[in-house]
Amino acid sequence: MIEIVAVRGLGIVAMNDSLLRSVVSRGCPTVSAMLLDPNGEAAQRRAREVGESWGVFKSGIEFSVARLEELSTHTDVRVYFYDMLPTWRVLTLDDVQFVSAFGENHEGHTSRMYKIAESSHGALHRGFRRFTHELRNQAVRIV
Repeated sequence: MIEIVAVRGLGIVAMNDSLLRSVVSRGCPTVSAMLLDPNGEAAQRRAREVGESWGVFKSGIEFSVARLEELSTHTDVRVYFYDMLPTWRVLTLDDVQFVSAFGENHEGHTSRMYKIAESSHGALHRGFRRFTHELRNQAVRIV
């Protein structure tokens, strides 16, 4: 399973040369992507933080959704919208998480990613798993 928590997801799965696009295109069991709700207050605030117009910012999210919908013809793709100011960018590949942070003036792809593996004393791994599950429970599924 691949689980994505991102703002737009462009560099992760939406663009042809994005990080996971070729893997997902070949078909994998399940892809769950949680993206920022383009019509929510948090999206407007985030657009201001990174110096983009809300319209351009919003269209990036909508583009990612359209690209994920294309993949849903041959892969189990689930897309959700959340409306919370993004702090964490999380990619989960089975039991391994890759985490980076969003700052007020920079995007997740400019932050170093940290690999967090599941372990018997892995409080950080459990914490991010809890965060992603709770975010998905509060999000609205759109695909």
